[in-house]
Amino acid sequence: MEGCYIPFGREKDFADDYQCDIKYICLIFSEEYIRQHFADIVKNESVIETRLSTDITADDMIKSNGYNLEQCKLRNYNYIFIDHVYQINHDIIIETLQ
Repeated sequence: MEGCYIPFGREKDFADDYQCDIKYICLIFSEEYIRQHFADIVKNESVIETRLSTDITADDMIKSNGYNLEQCKLRNYNYIFIDHVYQINHDIIIETLQ
């Protein structure tokens, strides 16, 4: 399930014995990455699913990503920080989820 559909604090919604079956990694863009690649981010927002136009601004996205990073750190959630290049190492994801 895509992370934007999994709210922070999700733990309270699932029984303790089910928690080990939930694997969570949040993708966080740095402010620099968003400013340099905002047009590409918006251009590709519907690659996986068709989204309604949000008319999001770079500043809105920076604020949202800052909040998401803060929540990940606060809740000790796994996250990948994308700063310069959007390159996801699948081996690291698999290792993190085990």
